[in-house]
Amino acid sequence: MLSFNVQRTVKSFNTLLNALLTCGKLDRMKELFQLMEKYVSPDACSYNILIHGCVVSRRLEDAWMVFDEMLKKRLQPTVVTFGTLLYGLCLELRVDEALKLKEDMMRVYNVKPD
Repeated sequence: MLSFNVQRTVKSFNTLLNALLTCGKLDRMKELFQLMEKYVSPDACSYNILIHGCVVSRRLEDAWMVFDEMLKKRLQPTVVTFGTLLYGLCLELRVDEALKLKEDMMRVYNVKPD
């Protein structure tokens, strides 16, 4: 980032995370996320990008670990967070779990589906 005269902000890191996701460089995403934590505090968007990466690579259990870490950091999950997890559960044909998550999304986290 410094060689391109870009400040290390959560937004600039999220942009790079998303670019790596788009290119399918999921292992590099994890590396960048670890580096990111040295400079800025990741936000819900940062975690959503990581969760999305786990889901598209069919590593749903890793997506849940990222979700748990997000909660430990006291970040509020968003409709994007839940939409991505619901998508992952449906990809795995875990529809009953998806329906339960949709209920929890509203009841526990007070996030309304869109």
